[in-house]
Amino acid sequence: MAGAGTSKLRSLKSTLELEQLTCTTPEMVAKEIDVGMPACNLVRAVICLAAQKAGLTPRSFGFTRARNVMNAFTPLIAAAKNEDEARKLFDKMMYFAGQAKLPRRTRKRPSCPRTVWGKPQTFPKRSG
Repeated sequence: MAGAGTSKLRSLKSTLELEQLTCTTPEMVAKEIDVGMPACNLVRAVICLAAQKAGLTPRSFGFTRARNVMNAFTPLIAAAKNEDEARKLFDKMMYFAGQAKLPRRTRKRPSCPRTVWGKPQTFPKRSG
């Protein structure tokens, strides 16, 4: 039976893009997840910096868009010839991360909880 831990793991795997693991041993799976979690935290840190600069809450920014911006800029920053060039690229990355704001909702979401689906109806087996 799937519990709450299963849905959290599924969400984490989706966020870290680890639905399809490329490794074959349990040790390598653990390493791949161990590398993915700091990457997620790094994206969250960039979102926090962009939120502070914009004066908004971090939840106002989209994770996927911020991650895509970081994926585009990190190779450029790593290949920078000097610290000044890396700083300029980082500032440019932060500008684009600041553009990853989520749209404001025009209507209020309902506060009622979602309904739980009923158990499926079972039919007796046919005889004869």
